[in-house]
Amino acid sequence: MARELTAAQRRVIGAAEPVTGRLRGSGAVLDRLVKLGLAFRHPRPPHDFFLTPAGQRARTA
Repeated sequence: MARELTAAQRRVIGAAEPVTGRLRGSGAVLDRLVKLGLAFRHPRPPHDFFLTPAGQRARTA
């Protein structure tokens, strides 16, 4: 990850569900996390966002 996370991005990652890694937040923040490779959008409805392994590492760092 080349850039530091913004405060909003850190809050969304920190608030992810502990077991599933499901994310809740604004569309802009979630889309940016996807572009950074820290989250992905599930292909089936309701198309929730989840942490990737890199996102899990960012949460524990």
